[in-house]
Amino acid sequence: MKKHFFGIQKKFLVYYAMLIVMAATVFAVIIWKMIGNEQETIKNQYISVTENILIKFDSFYDKMDDMTENIILDSYVQSILPKLELSLVESEHLEKIIAYNNNNAMPYYFVNSIGKSYSIRNVSVDKEEYLNSILYRKLNADYAKLHFVWSGEDIFDTGTNNLYVCRNIHSLEKDQNAAQIFFEINDELIEDIMPSDNGLEQIYMIFSDDGEICFEKSGTGMGVDAQTRETVHKILTERKIETNRDTLYMIETAEGILCAGYHAATGFTVVTFVPSGVADQLLRETVRGVLLVLMTGLAAAFLLSINVSANISKPIQKIAGIMDSFGIESLDSYIEISTNTELDLIGNSYNVMVGNIKDLVNIIKEKEKEMRMLEMESLMYQINPHFLYNTLDNVYMMARINKQNEIMNMVDALSKLLRITLSNGRDVISVKQELEHACAYMKIQQVRNSDLFTYKVMCEEELFLYVVPKMILQPLIENCIEHGFADLTEGGQIEIAIREEGEKLLFEVSNNGDVMDHDTLERMNRMLQSGDAKWKNNSSKTGGGYGVGNVVRRLKLKYAEAVSMKYIVESDRTVCRIEFAVKALSEENVV
Repeated sequence: MKKHFFGIQKKFLVYYAMLIVMAATVFAVIIWKMIGNEQETIKNQYISVTENILIKFDSFYDKMDDMTENIILDSYVQSILPKLELSLVESEHLEKIIAYNNNNAMPYYFVNSIGKSYSIRNVSVDKEEYLNSILYRKLNADYAKLHFVWSGEDIFDTGTNNLYVCRNIHSLEKDQNAAQIFFEINDELIEDIMPSDNGLEQIYMIFSDDGEICFEKSGTGMGVDAQTRETVHKILTERKIETNRDTLYMIETAEGILCAGYHAATGFTVVTFVPSGVADQLLRETVRGVLLVLMTGLAAAFLLSINVSANISKPIQKIAGIMDSFGIESLDSYIEISTNTELDLIGNSYNVMVGNIKDLVNIIKEKEKEMRMLEMESLMYQINPHFLYNTLDNVYMMARINKQNEIMNMVDALSKLLRITLSNGRDVISVKQELEHACAYMKIQQVRNSDLFTYKVMCEEELFLYVVPKMILQPLIENCIEHGFADLTEGGQIEIAIREEGEKLLFEVSNNGDVMDHDTLERMNRMLQSGDAKWKNNSSKTGGGYGVGNVVRRLKLKYAEAVSMKYIVESDRTVCRIEFAVKALSEENVV
């Protein structure tokens, strides 16, 4: 037996190795893109965290603004503004008013126009020191705006640096020096604004408009070390002019990612700082997981290729040896295979089977031919909607050429009716399409019932895109013709009105034919209200028809209590009204 230069197993391994290399290349590209996407996702998450903090800070500002405004506008507080000193009873009453509005129980300081201080701590304020303090200067620069002030001055004898909410209190009746009120904000209130501990070394800080750190917190629950504090302060200070105090911005440095949000009302800056190691932690974990899966997959593929190639080549070698004993030389006239593998022997032995297979192939071809003929016959009995549309279009054009306007209008209306009725299998269509369907139906009925009725449609264009179940108007129109115009031969009028009133979208179909009597009206509305399924049996009694029952059942199944339907009898008209809750409907383009 001829020894082959490459066996099947060797070629199989080569091909498998090529596939593994290509797969590894594809995975490398995917990982590279994944890293980029993951980095962008992480940045967006940090920006989102900062944005949420800023939103909460803004909400806290509004809350403080409302609280101080309530105190300022209180009639008792206004009445004591002219007084140079308050009695014990007056100061206690002031304390009750402030405590009533101060839900957070923050320490307060009320300083009147001459610098006299009143608070729950009974602190005496040095007037000269107070007038020269940053707290007074901040307030004196603004008439009535709420201020957040970070002060290192111990005006109120607190012993520490503090963040204050402060505001001038002006008299609403007289032009006089203003009093001031201060609330001391503790760290617990600020912590409610910050995210909860997440185990990561993320840093949350608030800087005053003077660049002082008012609050700091670590995501691990531990304190912020001096080096990190200095790094954040340095980044924010150096890049402050470059960022131009945008509302929200991100700064990427070698030390980490800093997201800052500027709060215009207070001048404070909310900062989220993520050290570079923490910022890369999630990315490293993701890449590590993907690489682990990739290496495991490549190793499994390599071992599988060895096992599969061995299992495939061994049976082929065994078959080649058996077929070789039958004599290859006598089959050379049929086929020659030159793959330089054991497949050469299999190919030569294949020639022995060709004669028998030819008979089987001929039989199969005949069977397939018969099956194709049967399939073609089956397809002949299937109606293609597009063929029907094209045929109607051809009839329309022929009528137009021959100036058969009545036939032309009839075919055009029928074509529109069929297209919207089928609507590609959808059960909902736009209001515009529903009106087109109703108009097409009425045009056909006008041809069938010459001079019986005219119609009018009223609907604003902005309501066209609402989506409703299809064929809800046609049964109502059919009732108008069959029951409302039963005793008419001409002069009938049908009006369709669609309008939006408040939170409801109203569909009304009315006619000027015979109006319902009182008993029929009540019976119809009871059945509409309950969604009674026995419309077919009651149609002769109610004059409502089975189609109306079908409409109300479909509407109730889809919208439940968000839709209602009723009949109304006016002086000379019968109106059927459908009311949709607008929030239950959607707006979209339905083609």
